Amino acid sequence: MAAEPATRGADVEAAARRHLENAGLRWLAGNVRYRGGELDLVMFDPAASSLVFVEVRYRRHAAFGSGAASVDAGKRRKLVLAAQLYLSA
Repeated sequence: MAAEPATRGADVEAAARRHLENAGLRWLAGNVRYRGGELDLVMFDPAASSLVFVEVRYRRHAAFGSGAASVDAGKRRKLVLAAQLYLSA
């Protein structure tokens, strides 16, 4: 039986977080929700002294396209808005 989408999403986000932490980034927040947008992961890159906003995308099959290709202009607007709200908080 396949995992529920929410469980699979949480597992994929946890794997992305571990990968980024192993690369030297520090986790600050996850699943930060604002009206109109959500930030999957907010990380800090000490090497660049920068915040990193991470959108985690999962595709079961390559036939569905890449994760990057699934982030259209509308999704980008929502991500930018959520990042702006995070920075202003």
